[in-house]
Amino acid sequence: MSLRKPKIAVIGAGGRSQYVLHYLLRDSERGVEIASLYDPMRSRCELVRDFWVVPEMRICDSAE
Repeated sequence: MSLRKPKIAVIGAGGRSQYVLHYLLRDSERGVEIASLYDPMRSRCELVRDFWVVPEMRICDSAE
């Protein structure tokens, strides 16, 4: 039986969340999937997505 990667959502794309993502991805050996990232600054979300090379990550820039 194959285990699926847990999916997580990240709130905020600032320095603290990038720090947490760094250790989460490193320590899990990319054993988690970043499903979505929420931040009102879409450009910041796109930078994080591109830096961590997670093209399937959903970007959410509003609460709607």
